[in-house]
Amino acid sequence: MPRVYVVREQTLKDMETRILVGDGVELYRAPGVFDFAAEQLLAFPHEPRTEPPKFFVEDSRRGRASTDFEQALQIYEWIGPLSETEARDKRLWAWMAHVPFADYTRERWPIPADTKEARNSILKHWFVRGEGRSSLRRHSVARLWWAIHLTRAPWEQDESMRVLVNVNDPYVYARVLLGNQEVFFHTLEREFGSDRRILIALLEVLRRSARPQTPLVKWLAREVNLACQYRELHLLPVEELIAFIESLATLERESSART
Repeated sequence: MPRVYVVREQTLKDMETRILVGDGVELYRAPGVFDFAAEQLLAFPHEPRTEPPKFFVEDSRRGRASTDFEQALQIYEWIGPLSETEARDKRLWAWMAHVPFADYTRERWPIPADTKEARNSILKHWFVRGEGRSSLRRHSVARLWWAIHLTRAPWEQDESMRVLVNVNDPYVYARVLLGNQEVFFHTLEREFGSDRRILIALLEVLRRSARPQTPLVKWLAREVNLACQYRELHLLPVEELIAFIESLATLERESSART
């Protein structure tokens, strides 16, 4: 039976410190997984029934967004649903990046030649640094699991979203979120991205729109973020929330027509 582990707290701190001082960067350039002694790891309570998925080099080079959805789905199906407390465990994602998905992380985010840039890239994509969803969004593996977790069949998590039921595709919003890097960045980087109802409403507006997603999502993310400062958007019924965000999309269209 394959096992999942977490890196012990002290080991994790030691690893991060080494990178901060510029030591060990070359280890991240070499192919293959990182070796941990038994005393550096703890068993994670979830036991997958299969081996972790293998992501091939050509898949990660094919395009940053082109394979994100299928790889996210494989990771989510492999490790399965987790509680949000478990899924925020920095020790878990450090093990993921350094062992089963080391080559994927290395190929997806090649280590820059410059030492300072290399250090920053490693800390950003191999470790979870800081707090909040934005730090998880940057991690090579956590970002994929969370993308599915936040968007998979939201009508099963929130009764008010029953109006959005898609019986043929529980991952319809994951496809929107992971199909464009700008959509992923501008939604999950913002504070409102932590609220499933607001996130899904915005993704639904993008899904319905015939306009290019990149300029539209930049506009919507900014305007929704501002609106959250003076309105409790998360309390609105989802249909009202979608209508409000569609009104913002109309403003974006009118603004673009004038320029």
